[in-house]
Amino acid sequence: MRVLEATIGSLNLLGLDAVLVGLCWQDAAARQWNVPLFVYQRFLLAAAIWLSYIADRAWDVRRYRKIRPEGLPERHAFLWRYRNAVCVSFLAIAVTAVCVAIVSCGYDEWRNGLSLASVAIGYMVFAQRFPRIGRLVLPREITVAVLFLAGSVLFPFTAKQTPFQSNDITWLIWGSVLLWANAYGISVWEQKIDEQLDEPTAISQTRYAESRYRWFLRVIIFIALLRCYLNPSLSSITLAVALGAMLLSIVDRLRKTWIKPALADLSVLTPWLF
Repeated sequence: MRVLEATIGSLNLLGLDAVLVGLCWQDAAARQWNVPLFVYQRFLLAAAIWLSYIADRAWDVRRYRKIRPEGLPERHAFLWRYRNAVCVSFLAIAVTAVCVAIVSCGYDEWRNGLSLASVAIGYMVFAQRFPRIGRLVLPREITVAVLFLAGSVLFPFTAKQTPFQSNDITWLIWGSVLLWANAYGISVWEQKIDEQLDEPTAISQTRYAESRYRWFLRVIIFIALLRCYLNPSLSSITLAVALGAMLLSIVDRLRKTWIKPALADLSVLTPWLF
């Protein structure tokens, strides 16, 4: 059990749990729209997610050390302890990703990728420049979930030949809801870290956040199962969302807070099961 816990915790320390989530939802989107996936698309998505998460943690470390030089959260302390190796890896992966994108990506992929990157960077800059406005008007949990899903489905979306239908939009909404529940839970469990970093969120400003989160998960499970019953054509995504919400409910009850973020990310890999 300790070996399993250490392995799962290592995924979060290394930023690989988020990469797995992105690849899972990329697969799900490709199946939904019946389009092929290529190796370079898999690599570029994984690289983009990992680079984004490491950059975000590095920014947090910079701020955290100004506020509290000692007592960094575990994953931030890991990044600081191995900062030289992380910097070399970051630069190597970034350069490789740019080269792969130049050689392999077509015009439409560049256009959509740069458009999404512009929106993501714009949100990050706005949220950092006006933290209390940016994180409350555009709650981090919802925004991150939507941007994450958009990045994960970017290549399948670009390759999609048929017009969007109502089922496609519903699929995207359900995916955003489950990823939102994931981000919501992590914010609930890490309120103290956000408060120490002076990062107000919709969660940290809400009373009884844990109780509301549990009710939120119950509502998702109920509506997803009801939707599956009423519209069997969407059974794969609604079952995946219902199961994912159930797993998040189990994770929420665990006492070991340090492992919850990694387990929460593993909980939203349910599209691989359907």
